[in-house]
Amino acid sequence: AADNAKMDTMAVQNVLLERRTVTAFDATPISEDVLRRAIECAIRAPNYSESEPWRFISVGPETARQIAQLRGDQLMESGNYEGAGAKMKRWMGIPGWCVVTTKLNDDPIVEREDFASTASAVQNFMLSMWSEGVGSRLTCGPITQTKEYADLVGVDRAKERVVGCIWYGFAKGGLASVKKGGRKKGVDDVLSKVP
Repeated sequence: AADNAKMDTMAVQNVLLERRTVTAFDATPISEDVLRRAIECAIRAPNYSESEPWRFISVGPETARQIAQLRGDQLMESGNYEGAGAKMKRWMGIPGWCVVTTKLNDDPIVEREDFASTASAVQNFMLSMWSEGVGSRLTCGPITQTKEYADLVGVDRAKERVVGCIWYGFAKGGLASVKKGGRKKGVDDVLSKVP
């Protein structure tokens, strides 16, 4: 039993240590089952008083196109015509989009706890995707906080806020080709002890 437990531990730790952000996706569609399993893992995240503050919104191709157009329009308004076209093309090539929201609360302490829970859920989602060979990237750019974006994805900003959008798909060249992201700090740099 101890050997099996060690193998299970090593498998989980390997996923945690190897997961990286994917920025270039190929066009292969991702099965709805993969998305559902990722959300099943996400909603197992710890959450204060079992508040389950999260919501996951699967964005279809038409809405993704509208979001890409919205971002392209923003760039064109600032005079970045070349960047607008490139960004729209890149965004339209991303096979999976899942917007994540968290509930608002009048109590700032509860709202902060709910946000932390939702962040944990996002990590679970991304780890589940990675374990199935699917890459992901959390994007929280300014566009995700606009009324126009909220309207496109069906978010009532009086009740919830967009945490971000998880883009997902198979990495161009496979996960092994994704550059390993280094960390500037090690355990000794971030671990403090008090008596």
